[in-house]
Formats: sequence, structure tokens, C-alpha cells
Amino acid sequence: MATQDSSHPADCEACKAEPLAQIGTIMIPDAVIGISGDIRAGKTTLAAALASVCGGRARSNSHVLRQILDCLGIQHSRQDYARLASCIFREYGHDILVSAHLAAASKEPAPAAGRAEMRLLAIDGIRYVSEAITWKRSCRFWLVYVDTRPEVRYRRAMTMPHNEKEGEQGMSFERFAAHDASDGERELPQLRSMADLRFDNNTEEMSELALGRRLAAALSLH
Repeated sequence: MATQDSSHPADCEACKAEPLAQIGTIMIPDAVIGISGDIRAGKTTLAAALASVCGGRARSNSHVLRQILDCLGIQHSRQDYARLASCIFREYGHDILVSAHLAAASKEPAPAAGRAEMRLLAIDGIRYVSEAITWKRSCRFWLVYVDTRPEVRYRRAMTMPHNEKEGEQGMSFERFAAHDASDGERELPQLRSMADLRFDNNTEEMSELALGRRLAAALSLH
């Protein structure tokens, strides 16, 4: 069940600041859905499913970091993701990934002539309040927080056939749960409180297509 939250009003003072300076002439998507939540809550799956249902594109914050790790020849462990993110955010701020996603989106081919296709962008991995606020300043943006119980998330981490972040397989539940208190997750409670929509993702029997349709309906996008 998805529930709306009105604790972060549209006229929030923090969201009235000047638009992101780095945008320049970049083409802004018609709508951006930012997806936040704990580790293995299902953020990437939901972003892909939503983009598929709505005819948009799905992108991940982790993908941007993964490209850099690949260039440097560094493994894809959660620790290495965290170290890289810490270095980048310290120098450029938590909202630097917004610029990266908008720059990439501007290179996507435009809809064919005569097609009223919405340029929707679904971003998974929103972890910082300043990042969400920058998105809100920059375009039509909804923040979705995915609620998933710890035991469900742990079971997913242990059973995923292809794990992009090394080191999770065989991890104890206690060690897995400890990630929720790491530096990269500390602003998640604030993001949950300011979310435009809280999405319950504890059902594991539902197909990705059904999940995408349910989320699109909750957002009145489909």
C-alpha cells in the first residue's frame, strides 16, 4: 500500500532557491521520479519497472559511481562505492549526481515527430536531502520512499543471482543491518519524512510489470 505524506509542502522555503547553475542548456525531462530507501529495498527494480510502464528511462546513482570504479579498475564492493562517493561529495557536494544524470538524459534521442511521449526519468539511490532539494529546484520532481522490512531486504540480498556490489553474499543479518546506520544512509529518515509518496514494497510475488503499474498509478502517471 502506498501512502502520501504532506510533511514537505510544495512551497517549502528550501525548494525556492535558485535553479541548479550547472544545468545551462541541458534539456530537462518532463518529470523526474527520485527513489530512495534502505539497501535492497527494491529501488533499482522499481525505477526500471516505472520507466518501462511509462516509456521513460531509468538511471541509478550507483551506475555513475560504477563507471568511475571501472575506469580506475576498482572492485564493486559497498565499501568502495562509499569511499568514492565520500570523495566526490566532499569536493563537489551531494547534488553533483543531479548534473550527471541531466547531462546524460540530454544525450538521449528525442521522441519521434508527432509522438506525445513524456520524457520521464526514474532515478534510484537518492540518499541526501540536498540532492532531493536540487532535483525539486531543477524540474518537475517527485520523491518516492520505498518501505521494505529488514528481513525482506536481507533475504533479497542473499538470494540475488547477480550481485553488483561484492561482499553481500554470505553476510550475516547483523552485519547487513549495520549498513542502515552507515554514513551514506544517515539522511534516509529525513528523506522518508519529506517524500511525496511512501511505497510499500514487501510483496515479493508481484511481477516487475505489476510493480511498475502500481507505482505509476499511485503517482497518477498511468
